Amino acid sequence: MTTDAVQQLVDDARDSTRRAPAGAIALAFAPPRKPGQDADAHARSVVQLWDDEQLQARLLRDVAREPFIDQERLIRYLQRANLATKPAVLWEAFTSNRLAPGTLTPIIGGAWCYSLPGSLPFDQWRQLFAEAGYTDDGHAVPRPRKPVELWRGAPTATRAGHYWTSHRAYAERYVTARTGQLWRTLAPPTALMCRATAWSTDGFDEYAVDTRGLTITPAT
Repeated sequence: MTTDAVQQLVDDARDSTRRAPAGAIALAFAPPRKPGQDADAHARSVVQLWDDEQLQARLLRDVAREPFIDQERLIRYLQRANLATKPAVLWEAFTSNRLAPGTLTPIIGGAWCYSLPGSLPFDQWRQLFAEAGYTDDGHAVPRPRKPVELWRGAPTATRAGHYWTSHRAYAERYVTARTGQLWRTLAPPTALMCRATAWSTDGFDEYAVDTRGLTITPAT
């Protein structure tokens, strides 16, 4: 990942602090900038951390050995983990059975948005979401009472992927980016794992959706 790409992620994460709950914000996405450190130097330091394969492997080993993992400690691990390692860190922490109650709830939405798609099987994400409960921007809330119309821009082969939005125009951007087409589904409340707007780079919402059994059709 380039320093420019990392800087954009960090800037987006910083902007999200105005909208997301404080627990999710200590930003589980990149280490904070040190006093006096400029943006370019910060981005380079993040790239160095995220490209260090030995460090990434050590994070997984270390989190599995923790005697107790509260929110602050989990966030420290996630800050150093790259976009592919973040979900693995969450999974290791969860399966260790040492997570403090409620730890995942304010974090899960942001971790989902800032993880590399496909880096953790969705069967495992499904268990993490079940533990966290349904959240909207890191807040535990009831699921919507009615089905939600959602859109996704993707090739045919990945139309049943798990990233969706309620904003058609936002999904249309991915049609070109992914050389695909626009898809529509009407997702029942039980299929919705979380909703995240605070972490979205453009302010549009993103839903994590369990697409098993859903009818997904080309948009008209």
